[in-house]
Amino acid sequence: MKDKKVVTIVVVEDEKLIAKSIVNNIEKGNDDFRVIGVAYDGEEGFELVRKLLPNILFTDIKMPVLDGLRLITKVNDNFPFVKIVVV
Repeated sequence: MKDKKVVTIVVVEDEKLIAKSIVNNIEKGNDDFRVIGVAYDGEEGFELVRKLLPNILFTDIKMPVLDGLRLITKVNDNFPFVKIVVV
């Protein structure tokens, strides 16, 4: 029997209600998806990616401190194996 691979996800969204909705939808959508971290600005999000090394990053574009476009660039430069979804 083959073990199921869990897909790990970090969500970065500055609007807390939207972030919560994204997390709920991801976890409802597939039992193999697990949100392992949520951040509310790009800098905090980058630190979570660095620390947790998720398979996928869900990110907003317009955020304080470090916007989503610069976050995407930093993640691509440092962790090219992380897939990115822009919300």
